[in-house]
Amino acid sequence: MALLDGNIIGQLHVRGTDEIRYVNSECRYDRKDERWHLGTEGLKRLVYQSASSKDEEPEIPSPHIFESLGGAQAKTAASEEKSEYNGPDVVLPSVAECAVHLELLETFFGLRTKIIKSKELDTVFGVIQVHPVVYRSPNGRSSLKRQPVTLKDPDWKAKRGNKWSYFLALAVARFEKWAHKATQFVIKRDGTELELLYLPPLDILMVWHAFLLNPQSFKKYCHRTGLSLLRQVSFPWKQIQTLHSLRPLASADHAFMTLLHSCAVNQQRHRPLAENVVRQAGFVDKMHRQLWIRSPGCEGTLRRAGERYEAFLDLFRTFPGEMLVPTLDIDLVWHTHQLSAERALEDDEEGVGVEEVARKVARDVQYYRVVEAARRKGLGMLPVVVDEGKNGKA
Repeated sequence: MALLDGNIIGQLHVRGTDEIRYVNSECRYDRKDERWHLGTEGLKRLVYQSASSKDEEPEIPSPHIFESLGGAQAKTAASEEKSEYNGPDVVLPSVAECAVHLELLETFFGLRTKIIKSKELDTVFGVIQVHPVVYRSPNGRSSLKRQPVTLKDPDWKAKRGNKWSYFLALAVARFEKWAHKATQFVIKRDGTELELLYLPPLDILMVWHAFLLNPQSFKKYCHRTGLSLLRQVSFPWKQIQTLHSLRPLASADHAFMTLLHSCAVNQQRHRPLAENVVRQAGFVDKMHRQLWIRSPGCEGTLRRAGERYEAFLDLFRTFPGEMLVPTLDIDLVWHTHQLSAERALEDDEEGVGVEEVARKVARDVQYYRVVEAARRKGLGMLPVVVDEGKNGKA
């Protein structure tokens, strides 16, 4: 079955990575003639002139991919995405929603990169490079007089990375404030779906996004804090796609930087929510490396991913006892499905069990990690899953 053929999917992922490397190495800009040059294998060098205005620039991804967001077109797209395997009333994520999700993940990647590499934040936190000096003989010849050699700061990357932890502490605190106010500013769309009137700031959106991808934790949080209405709010795909002001931290946000520094002493309280974001960082990095959202074949890739996700859900129903770990494209659609909170709740009632899928996949992934660790360490036979019922263990 093509769904389970990991070699094919793996080859596609590798090919995508190779393509990005090729673009990075072979495309060059000539400042003299203000043109782009691309060296192509077996062909003459191609030359492209820079656009003279924003209107001339190509739009990537194509706006066509987002046309089904909102309004009557969304209803039509939703009816087209109903699951063949899991019942006629189960609505799966649309291609447009998956595309917006890719854009959002790329924005999260840019935000984290901006925070970590911000020289302004280095100044606020007092992050400085310490260059150790060692004395070495030139060319390794001990007979020559040793010369001082300045080395790179071995802790520089880690020191700059600590700023992200402080940023997450602040983002979580801001999310908790927002969560208690957000439900006061919701409207019912088409008489059923709850929709936010205002899109939250990017840092709050990032925490909310990660929280929704931990459905059991989010459910308990909403119940404990009296925010059950928040679970019914639709994720704002349309607003995210149309709002072009989603941006990483600007260098002029000095007041924000100072506030960020104050979170260095208040991280412990917000650690659980911050860890949700940290857990998603690996997936964000994978999506950035593949960069499907910049591919001319993005729409086809996402449409096939949706079909494979639908079949993946059917496999859970058909083989409930089997180990099933999603491929990267299925994982993207699955995450998009989880983010549509109200839809996921309805689908659980219809028997899809999105939360159940989340728990089972998490267990399966953990098991394979243990297997790989045992294999690498060569500690005898590989581990197997313990039947907790037969062994009487909780």
